Amino acid sequence: MDLLFERMPRLARFMMLGIMCMFIAPFGMLVAKWATLVSFVDMDQVALVLILAFGSAATFMFWAKWMGKLAGIAGAPRNVEVTVRASEWFSILLMAVLLVAACVLIPVLSATLVEPYVMQVFGYPGQDVSTDNLWISSICVVVVVIALFAGVGHSRKRKVDVYLSGVGRDNDARSFQNSLSGQTVATARNWYMEDWFGEARVAPVGVVCNSLIMAAAVVMALFGMTLA
Repeated sequence: MDLLFERMPRLARFMMLGIMCMFIAPFGMLVAKWATLVSFVDMDQVALVLILAFGSAATFMFWAKWMGKLAGIAGAPRNVEVTVRASEWFSILLMAVLLVAACVLIPVLSATLVEPYVMQVFGYPGQDVSTDNLWISSICVVVVVIALFAGVGHSRKRKVDVYLSGVGRDNDARSFQNSLSGQTVATARNWYMEDWFGEARVAPVGVVCNSLIMAAAVVMALFGMTLA
């Protein structure tokens, strides 16, 4: 995924659209987590609120990192989208259109499909998110789509050197003069801290904990069946 925005700009835009729509209704993690937070607050579950807030922050950081990797910092990468067949672009475009339509029309879908179903099954309306907030979400999707795809197909009239917060040394190599008068090449990489959180350390702990949880679940299920 590194530098995908330079090598395949259209595909990178579609991927960024998919990532951002994951946070917006009806597919939005933010909507589900918001409802969960409201439930935890109503039940005075402070510990669960803190756990969910920590997990949400980590999730947001993860996807923001991927969006940063798509943009990245490149030297002079080659655009390889000329090799993509038209049928593949049609499939991607169709999925993107359906995704955007579902997000933009969520207030209509909620009023005509979801709410009548909830009312029929449970006997009371289940609208926890107001219609105004749903329309705001729809507007956000429209703004995102315009920002991502408004410039697609337009050629760049002029190119300027990349500003790297320092005196540039070699623009093609993305190198600049650092604070110690040395030459530094700008790169975009991740720090995975393998010594502390690598698979060799984390996997055994995860296997033991998950095995205990599954064993406890089986015991509880068997115990519950015996009582029944």
